[in-house]
Amino acid sequence: MCPLFFMSFLKAQDILNKTVNKVFGLDVLYIHSSDSSESEFQGVFGNAYVEVNGVASYHPFLRVRLDDLSIAPIEGDTLQVNNTEYEVIVQDRKR
Repeated sequence: MCPLFFMSFLKAQDILNKTVNKVFGLDVLYIHSSDSSESEFQGVFGNAYVEVNGVASYHPFLRVRLDDLSIAPIEGDTLQVNNTEYEVIVQDRKR
C-alpha cells in the first residue's frame, strides 16, 4: 500500500505560487516611496485587456507573493520590469 501525504490547502497553494514564480516570474526591482529602499524578487508580469465604460485598453499587472516584499506595497511605489518603470496601484482581490 502507498503511503498518503496530506498538507493543508494553504501550504499547497504556497508551493504552487512559488513554482509559478520560478517558471514564469520575471526579475522585479521594487522601490518603496516612503524611504526609497529597494527590494528585488520575482513576479508574474502581464498586460491584461480591460474594458471600462465601453473603453478598452491594456493595463500592466504584476502578481507577487506578499511574503516576498520587505514591506507592504502602497500607492506611489514604483517598480522596474525589463528596464521599464511602472507606478504601483494597489488592488485587493476579493475572493
